[in-house]
Amino acid sequence: HRLFRTDYFPGLGWMIRKDTWDKLRGQWPGFPSTGWDHWLRHGSGLRPRECIAPEVPRTHHFDTHGTNVKAGTSLAKSLASMAVSTLLPGELGDLTYLLHEPYEAHVRDLAKGAQLINR
Repeated sequence: HRLFRTDYFPGLGWMIRKDTWDKLRGQWPGFPSTGWDHWLRHGSGLRPRECIAPEVPRTHHFDTHGTNVKAGTSLAKSLASMAVSTLLPGELGDLTYLLHEPYEAHVRDLAKGAQLINR
């Protein structure tokens, strides 16, 4: 699968439905203390909510002077070395596996078939 569901808001390169924007626009902070992406994750009141994200992102974080990314840090180095997908939207194939019920069933099957690892 090329895409997955997550309850963690990925931050870069995102879209929302108009009805979701209508809920957010009146409470969008002018100057969120830790960045708008953190506000969406923790302070927007949109929880619980899931996002669909690609396994290999099509966006790239390029700045090293931000609230959470500083030049030379391990996070900045990790972001700089991440792969970026060149897959076109029309090449994603059948996406019905991302619908709630099939996806939850798949995750349950993976959990049932997982091998317990003892340390």
